[in-house]
Amino acid sequence: RLGRAAVFQPPRFFVAFFSLVSPFIDPVTKAKVSFVDPSAPAPAESAAATGGPWIALEDVFDRQALEKDCGGDSPASYSHAAYWPAVEAEFALHKAQLLAKLAPPQ
Repeated sequence: RLGRAAVFQPPRFFVAFFSLVSPFIDPVTKAKVSFVDPSAPAPAESAAATGGPWIALEDVFDRQALEKDCGGDSPASYSHAAYWPAVEAEFALHKAQLLAKLAPPQ
């Protein structure tokens, strides 16, 4: 089940491929796929109104909360060294919980 897919800065070949296969995609699913180009000006009409797959950045993301690297205004940036240890700890916790559930009773 797809709620909405926003493909951020898709390569041209992906857009061309999507155009080729889109006639074979269910129209309901096809309508949920949108392409976001942050460098393009916001269109006067939404993609739903025009029937096109391109949408404005502001239709999907809050520009103030989005990193500058992604076309937003937030000065925050991702630091792998800062965030990855927390991710590894979370994965280790989930793994331990899963293994505890799968362990045979003693």
